[in-house]
Amino acid sequence: MKKLLFTSLLLAASLTVSAFDFGGMLTNNSKFADLTPDDGIKLVQKNAVKLWGKHTLKGTDNYVLVQGQYQFEHNFGFDKNTQAVNLDIAQFVLAGKNLTAVIGRSYKSDVSGIVYSQPGDGINLTWKVPGFKAGAYAYYTGLLNSQFVTIITDPADDYMRDPDKLYDLNAKYFVSGLSASLSNFWKEQTVTAEVICTANLDKTTYNRFYAEGQLEGPLPLTGLFYDVTGVVEYSVFNKDDPEYDFLTGANLFWYPGTKDAQVVVHTVYASGSDTTASTPLRGFKGFTSQTAVNSLSEPEYSGIFISGLSAAFKPVQTLKVSAGADAVFSTENRKNEYKGFQCAAALDFQVLSDVYAGVDFTRYQGKDDSGDDKTAVTVKVSVSF
Repeated sequence: MKKLLFTSLLLAASLTVSAFDFGGMLTNNSKFADLTPDDGIKLVQKNAVKLWGKHTLKGTDNYVLVQGQYQFEHNFGFDKNTQAVNLDIAQFVLAGKNLTAVIGRSYKSDVSGIVYSQPGDGINLTWKVPGFKAGAYAYYTGLLNSQFVTIITDPADDYMRDPDKLYDLNAKYFVSGLSASLSNFWKEQTVTAEVICTANLDKTTYNRFYAEGQLEGPLPLTGLFYDVTGVVEYSVFNKDDPEYDFLTGANLFWYPGTKDAQVVVHTVYASGSDTTASTPLRGFKGFTSQTAVNSLSEPEYSGIFISGLSAAFKPVQTLKVSAGADAVFSTENRKNEYKGFQCAAALDFQVLSDVYAGVDFTRYQGKDDSGDDKTAVTVKVSVSF
């Protein structure tokens, strides 16, 4: 009885010194796209319900945030249903004057935005003072759901995804990293460095180490900004010889200063495999799977060179219009071979503060009759509550 009374008093006390907020979202994603070279456009229908809760300690910036979702997908092309549940976020944030600690399941993206961009279970520390920021993080990936996060593994790895499971445990990796950023060190320029180490904890050994650097800032002309990023990958698979690969990227941004308009010239180059070398190379591989080209094969950022132009503006504050186009080249076997052309357009409409609607169009046209052509139109609606 005394224990029950003590617990009740503790709960009552915690409610008086903290605040709890919660909400959710219903999403609809209807994608009409080519699924195979010959069957024409088919519908892939995806619906989800997301719920979140946030508990903030009164008088502090410390909080607990939890978000999860249930997702249902029906692929009309293959007449297949897929269901999945996920714990998107489960983090405890301790915010100090200069040091912030995020403990639990949280999202992290590296400086390139290509190598590592996903949630993980662990800790992320950030230390900030004027003009300087440093970070350290460590994550375990084996408890993530592979239905929502795809990790790039070697084809010879023991891990196999099971897309039919409601919650399919992911490949087991330990990921750690360090980063440092120096801002306004010269004419408002910012330089950032980051190192990432990923260690495979399964039976096979596929370990990767990434060293990254980025320089960004304004240019002398009004409204012009840039960033340049470089990544060197050092990888070891089982007892094979170590391998070095690289990725580079650059963006030039122009902000005219009206209608929230922006124009971006962008390019990404990822080294490819080389079967002609004395020691065959596998090519650059990131850690998180990301689609580089909207073709049927949906290649990763590996053995690929992409260069293009995109633009966006808001004719009214609630409507965003964007479009872009890219030329795509293969960098396999140390050659730059033209592969195709892709274009995209999108409308994003904030109907009400808690109602969003949008439509995306993408088209990839391969060189000659490559069988990789793809057209996709996606209609998106979400309602927050």
